[in-house]
Amino acid sequence: MSWPTLQLQEMTETERSITYGVVKPGPEDEENGILFVRGGDIKEGKINTLDLRTITQDTSKPYARTILRGGEILISLVGNPGEAAIVPMELAGANIARQAGLVALRPEYNSKFIMYF
Repeated sequence: MSWPTLQLQEMTETERSITYGVVKPGPEDEENGILFVRGGDIKEGKINTLDLRTITQDTSKPYARTILRGGEILISLVGNPGEAAIVPMELAGANIARQAGLVALRPEYNSKFIMYF
């Protein structure tokens, strides 16, 4: 049996290509804000959810393609470069910083397998 050879972008959701998130996060909004994952929050295969900051909904809106749904792969571009983690469902609705790369695979691909590959 032979495995197909694909480029990563061939496995991603059509409407959400491989990308990074919010460039200028602006002020925090602790009351009504959107959770915000930065590159330094990704370490040892996990996302540290204890110290996430928030951004305003207005800041998040232009970056709708990087709003997390759960199950995506996040790769740290700054802070802990190269570290990767699968987004837990509890972070659905959060957004990401420019320091994190988003890889949203189509359902037929296993995010955990691809992350380790």
